[in-house]
Amino acid sequence: MLYDLLETGSIKLEKDDILLGHPNRDPSTIVQQTFRNGYNSKCKALIFPLHHGIPAINEYAIPLIDQADIVFGIMGQYWYDTIDTSFLAPWKHKIVRLDMAIDTIEYPLVKHHFNPPGRRGYLYIGSNRPEKGCSILARTMAELNDY
Repeated sequence: MLYDLLETGSIKLEKDDILLGHPNRDPSTIVQQTFRNGYNSKCKALIFPLHHGIPAINEYAIPLIDQADIVFGIMGQYWYDTIDTSFLAPWKHKIVRLDMAIDTIEYPLVKHHFNPPGRRGYLYIGSNRPEKGCSILARTMAELNDY
């Protein structure tokens, strides 16, 4: 079964079911409700961007991480290597790092021409949540007018 990230309610898991869910802050969403109901399924797994740089971003998921059998954390090597010094340390044994970096050997750069300095811009596609660093990117780009 496939459910939307924002869909609310709960589903009943059977003994051989596997739940792979991307948690959402809203406690009424299916992933949160199903994890909280504590069904004894074959496996309950989470998959989501995970880091400890801004603890408030992932703290809501601690009760879910606690109940999960495995957590696929979308994170860079730094965040995984420093889990031991963070609030996520007790759950490191459950966390498997998924790196979303692109292998440039398999997927080489396709752009070979760049605008001259002073005529370059940037395009960001994504949300503006604090962990995305949009404000830092905007400030950095504003200071790089010569490039």
